[in-house]
Amino acid sequence: MDCKAPRCWSAVLCTIVFFLCFSCAGGQKAVEPQVFDYDSIAVLPFQTVRPPTGQNVVRSPFSGATYLTGKITEGASVNMDQLLRERLESDPGMIFVGSELGRRLWREFDIGSGLDKESLAGFSKEIAESTGTDFALLGHLYAFEDKKGTAYAVEFPAYVAFDLTLLRLADSSVLWRGSFVRRQKDLSRNIFDVGEFVKAGGRWLTASQFAALGLDQVMEDFPIRKLR
Repeated sequence: MDCKAPRCWSAVLCTIVFFLCFSCAGGQKAVEPQVFDYDSIAVLPFQTVRPPTGQNVVRSPFSGATYLTGKITEGASVNMDQLLRERLESDPGMIFVGSELGRRLWREFDIGSGLDKESLAGFSKEIAESTGTDFALLGHLYAFEDKKGTAYAVEFPAYVAFDLTLLRLADSSVLWRGSFVRRQKDLSRNIFDVGEFVKAGGRWLTASQFAALGLDQVMEDFPIRKLR
């Protein structure tokens, strides 16, 4: 076929975008998610969750979902805290909990091993009494591997895995969960995720940049509405 590479790729990309738009247009109407009114939410620091020795799969403390774990670079949880704060700090109803209280609760209730009904009730009560809030937003980090390479060529791309859980403290109910578990891929290996490719600017992202993109995706479905 006699065509220049850039033109061929442009044609392929346009075809993919057209196909995706056409497919979405013919789908069923999305069901509106339930939205919860709130006055205040305690935002706890991200906690790293590591698998038992010799294993590479880790379990979410609140949902029970399993994730393929990975390396967690030094300072990754602090990085995630900052990224989440940037997206929530304009809301005065968000109460950011200090790392000291977060670590104490993690150890006291042994959250990494999972929570039974009684422990979850005690955990929720402790947060409510310590912060005076109605809900808690909990973040857990399972992988934060940085890329090895440059913005345009990598040996290993970034891999990020985390989830967020919204907990109603009065009855310890889990109201919402959102997760992002992804290793960045180029368009030729992931042609059905054009949106992510475009948001990344066609570049290989650092773990922090990839996590920021993931947080934006997850928070699109955050089911809260501030009481006026």
